Amino acid sequence: MAGGGERISFAAPIFSISRATSTLKSLTLSVRRWHTAERRLTSIHLRMKLFNNLMSKIFGHSSAATSSVAGAPTGSASAPQGGSGMPAASVGGGAAAPAASVDVNAVLTEMAAKNSEKLDWKKSIVDLMKLVGMDSSLSERKELATELGYTGDKNDSATMNIWLHKEVLKKLAENGGKVPANLLD
Repeated sequence: MAGGGERISFAAPIFSISRATSTLKSLTLSVRRWHTAERRLTSIHLRMKLFNNLMSKIFGHSSAATSSVAGAPTGSASAPQGGSGMPAASVGGGAAAPAASVDVNAVLTEMAAKNSEKLDWKKSIVDLMKLVGMDSSLSERKELATELGYTGDKNDSATMNIWLHKEVLKKLAENGGKVPANLLD
């Protein structure tokens, strides 16, 4: 006690050990939630790999077709992109969002005109997949149907193919593609 018996006291620590432990647990939970969300996005991307591949093959050919028909009315129906500006199906990567709406009809018609094989992409998912250079085997179509949420019997390939063709065109429209309304019915 130097100089008149004054006591020196130290202020209590700002954080107690229990509060620090609680904060650390909270941060750990936040990191775990972040990793879980990241895994889900990766899973969505992996599940949509075939559709993203198909979409990128069509949208990647769009520059010539859209510029040649830019001023022509097509009577097409199109759906806007998701609120994030990113195509719904390409969460986490995959096909990039088109700068402008892609005229799917013009792109595929142009590709069909250049193809030596007569492919009826407007009616057949097999022909559509062949036209863009994808494997159109039954196993690939079953995988694509699974990606897009098909719940029917995958052994009934005729029914699955009809559903798959309509669903692919619908998803292309949802991701910025202009698809003629008669193909979306």
